[in-house]
Amino acid sequence: MDLNGQDLARLVANRVDGLSQQLATAALQAALDEIAQTLTQGGKVRLQEFGTFSSRHRLGRRILHPRTREPLDLPARCVPIFVPASSLCARVAGPL
Repeated sequence: MDLNGQDLARLVANRVDGLSQQLATAALQAALDEIAQTLTQGGKVRLQEFGTFSSRHRLGRRILHPRTREPLDLPARCVPIFVPASSLCARVAGPL
């Protein structure tokens, strides 16, 4: 089962009494905006029993184009990183 933002908001609204799907969508979007803003500022977001979001600076580097073998310069950039909590990993793995 795959979920998109609307599906997740609908599921959250169904689990919380008195919460409309519209409010659940707004809350989900606000949470994601805050996570993105924190990562943009170089911070970390730790969610208990879920994982940690952070950003990492990657240095620029020179690579070879896989088809033409021409050298290309990749610029330095920041990339988002997610490290799952051990409890999430155990839950996803489930009983063997």
